[in-house]
Amino acid sequence: MAPMATSRREFLLSTTAFLAAAGCGFGTSSNSDVENIGGPGVRGKQVLEGELSLAVPGSALPRRIVSDFRDTTGVQVRVQRVGTDEDLLLGIGAGATGSLDAVLVGDQVLTQLIDRELVEPLDRSLIPGRDGIAPPYDDPPGDGGLRHGIPQDLTPVGFAALTTAPIRQDSWRGFFRLAEEYPGRVDVPDDAATVIGAVLVSLGHQWNTDDGGDLDEAAAELRRLRPALIVRSSPRTVAASGAMAALSEGSRYRSAPPQVRFVVPIEGTIVRVRSWCIPILAPHPVSAHAWLANAIRPATARAWTVAVGRATPVESVTTQLPASIVDDPAVYPPSDAIPNLIYQDLSADGLARREEIWAQVAS
Repeated sequence: MAPMATSRREFLLSTTAFLAAAGCGFGTSSNSDVENIGGPGVRGKQVLEGELSLAVPGSALPRRIVSDFRDTTGVQVRVQRVGTDEDLLLGIGAGATGSLDAVLVGDQVLTQLIDRELVEPLDRSLIPGRDGIAPPYDDPPGDGGLRHGIPQDLTPVGFAALTTAPIRQDSWRGFFRLAEEYPGRVDVPDDAATVIGAVLVSLGHQWNTDDGGDLDEAAAELRRLRPALIVRSSPRTVAASGAMAALSEGSRYRSAPPQVRFVVPIEGTIVRVRSWCIPILAPHPVSAHAWLANAIRPATARAWTVAVGRATPVESVTTQLPASIVDDPAVYPPSDAIPNLIYQDLSADGLARREEIWAQVAS
């Protein structure tokens, strides 16, 4: 398999050389906001393949993005929907390689795909615009320098709460203190890494710590808090008749009703980023690169954010969005929280220890 993957990369390099020799690069169609590779003459020489097969979670892909790309490039796009990132990971590992051109996955699954050598290194000469991606999204821990993936969108992890909830401070400490004061009214997901990360930060430790003492302290704190917390695979929606507060991704509370607010804890939290990557042996690698390049074009990134309700990492787009989106902390983390946003980056031992704690406490 390794020689075939190398051949694919060589093919991409030869395509880049062809584009340079033809004097063609990325251009903008006169009747669309979507970029493509070259003009009609280049497409006639089949530098851009005529097909593209994508895999995305649920309803993540706005139809307008697909139709604009198709109308501008002439590439026919086939979209496969998958239930979760894990489903996609299993599918690629079980032999979906060779049939998919680009997939949209979360940062942790992207790291696993890279570690297992199931994605192609990108030919970055085919993806202009990378310098427009804001830090830290331009250099994620699992894919330094964006060698394998291009970030599409992001959402912070925090908590939603009723505006009437007597939270003493907008922090993880305040969230867990609310649970103590109102047992049975605060929900957390059945997710060891996320809940224990939040507990660690509430105690003044780092989310990604591997220190045994820090994790022991978090285990003790979680045992103390457990009787007050409701653990659900999918926490209840925060509402007058539901939970008073719930640990959640911001994307779930975009445009929340007036009685609900979303909090990005000021002392630190994680951000979850979804990226496009190209599985090994993708049948249409040039069209796949064109799709990734288009994803971070400002016009496309803006349309995606408006449709999906997740912030774009393309920095220039912020000033082009409605205030209702930019000022919504469930979409865009507040400026004072940004310095403390990190990726979840756990070692295998650190994750195993968290799972062990959770198994002992959460059941």
